[in-house]
Amino acid sequence: MLAAVITFLAALLQSVAAILAVRLWRITGRSPAWLIIAAVAVLMAARRIVSYGHLLSYHLSSRGDVKPVDLANEWIGLAISILMVAGMAWAGPLLKSVYQSREDLRRQTRELDHRVRELNCLFGMADVINQIGTSPEDIIREAVKLIPKAWRFPEDACARVLIGNRQYQTANFRETSWWMSEPILVLSQPCGEVQVGYLEQRWADGDAPFVPEERRLLTAIAERLGKILERHQVQEQLNQHREELARVSRLSTMGEMASSLAHELNQPLAAVANYVRGCQRRLTSGAWNQDDLVQALAEAGNQAERAGQILGALRDFVAKREPRRVPADINKIAETAVDLATTEARVRGIAVRFAPAQGLPLVLADAVQIEQVVLNIVRNALEAMSKTCSNGGEVVVGTAAGKPGEVEIAISDSGPGLPADATEKVFDTFYTTKPEGMGIGLSISRSIIEAHRGRLWVTSNDDRGATFRFTLQTCHGDHGHAV
Repeated sequence: MLAAVITFLAALLQSVAAILAVRLWRITGRSPAWLIIAAVAVLMAARRIVSYGHLLSYHLSSRGDVKPVDLANEWIGLAISILMVAGMAWAGPLLKSVYQSREDLRRQTRELDHRVRELNCLFGMADVINQIGTSPEDIIREAVKLIPKAWRFPEDACARVLIGNRQYQTANFRETSWWMSEPILVLSQPCGEVQVGYLEQRWADGDAPFVPEERRLLTAIAERLGKILERHQVQEQLNQHREELARVSRLSTMGEMASSLAHELNQPLAAVANYVRGCQRRLTSGAWNQDDLVQALAEAGNQAERAGQILGALRDFVAKREPRRVPADINKIAETAVDLATTEARVRGIAVRFAPAQGLPLVLADAVQIEQVVLNIVRNALEAMSKTCSNGGEVVVGTAAGKPGEVEIAISDSGPGLPADATEKVFDTFYTTKPEGMGIGLSISRSIIEAHRGRLWVTSNDDRGATFRFTLQTCHGDHGHAV
């Protein structure tokens, strides 16, 4: 009877061992080794059950006790079963912890890999954004190229960005069944969306094609593109306001210079009248020479052309037009501004001298806007000097090579100069030292130069007066590009 009980316990333990082996097989990711162990445990349990049946039949037949050898075998079988159950019970939590750690490591590795791809995408976009002069269209095109690289299966991913009636997409783009999208908001209003899709299924059946991290990344990309478009839209509005304010300033400047410009126009017009009247008198008297008349009429034509040039320069200066930076000769721009200021300087008894440097490269500039900056600074100097310098004075406009890729323009005067604390305040809007001044001229001038990607600043001269300097970018290579 004792042998039967031992066999029954061994069979029970072998069954428990088989159950534990199956559980460990699942924990270890269906490892074949544990499947074999489970099968062995099931076979051993079956064998013990069969042995238990034989022993029970033997006992019931009243044949007496089993042989000592058979009893010893059953004790050994029970011991093996106990060891198997104990070993599996001890190894189970340990293996579960090991395999759980391994799964956590794999999950963290996947998350880290996705995070790296996400950061590469965002940093790539930031790098494009930080490039000077990059348009929103170029940023969107680069973003479309970067987006698929941040997804789990980049080789099968495609992307598209829709902005209004325009679309930007990857070369492999096509409509698929696996899509996710995120709206792009500009000033809280939808203006488009970002779309990402997979061309082929690479994930397991039953799994979602996109993970939560990809949804968050797509939201971040859409928000960033929305901020870029919003900033561009606001900047365009600011540029329009600035251009309108600059034009108003030019009109105001022409109004302030009206008397001196009228004097400038009066000279060639008076000359034309004199030449024409002279020709009329000679023709009336009958004592005329053809060569003298031809020469007089030619001079009248020259003076009329001179008046037309003055009016043309004024028309270009105040005309409402779109700003356009193109390759330009800075010496010609500065000389035109000096010519516009010369008449007023002559009336005030102040000399204006132009000192150009030779061999300067072309600059990317809107000629009318740069003329406005030079003329505004020169006129400020003329006004300051006319009030404080009884013996005239001089304003010098010079050009020179600056840092690599730059040309520098300097306007120096011999006037009263600026207070030490005013070298930055003079560029503030509405700051002025003139009772009748509006305080917008130098503020507009700095905004124009900064829009040209240059700098405008002022320093006090060692003896007297001040010098305003600003820089402009040169054209790259032999040919510049309009901006």
